[in-house]
Amino acid sequence: MALSLAYQNFAPSSVNPAVTRQNVAKSRFMCKAASMFKVGARVLVHDLPATVLGYNIADFGRWLGISHPVVIELDSGEVFCCKLSEISDYPVNTDKESQH
Repeated sequence: MALSLAYQNFAPSSVNPAVTRQNVAKSRFMCKAASMFKVGARVLVHDLPATVLGYNIADFGRWLGISHPVVIELDSGEVFCCKLSEISDYPVNTDKESQH
């Protein structure tokens, strides 16, 4: 028997529609977080400078990926999971006085 005949993809017969909707929502939310804040980007977290380290994909525990999707490192070295509402773009200083 050929391998292609022996191997089949079966969808589980008891797929929970609520779990499916949750997974789709999580996927969309993580895509939004990734498009807003790229890894390595400089950001401000409550007016503290930080760097985006990655994305929180946790499905369980205290800091769920759906509520705290971005992992950042403050300039002081502390690492946190943050909400999108806590993060803002790092302002680029364009003052000519600071360039001298």
